[in-house]
Amino acid sequence: WMDSAPTISGGRVIVTPVESNEIHCVNLIDGRLLWKRPRGAGLYVAGVRDDQVLVVGRDGMQALRLADGEAAWPAVVQ
Repeated sequence: WMDSAPTISGGRVIVTPVESNEIHCVNLIDGRLLWKRPRGAGLYVAGVRDDQVLVVGRDGMQALRLADGEAAWPAVVQ
């Protein structure tokens, strides 16, 4: 990950530890892991919009649902 700053939205914290190949979502109140997904080609989290975590990669971007980490729409490749 190029940026490991946490992103907070809707009582959840999105973290991308530099030493990890996964994106993690934890509960803001108790720190409990809610979900994690493989990094894939992701470089950094651009933010959260409409309950979607926007992940920028080398060749495009993708959105993961904040609720469960599943793909919100197909990856956009340029």
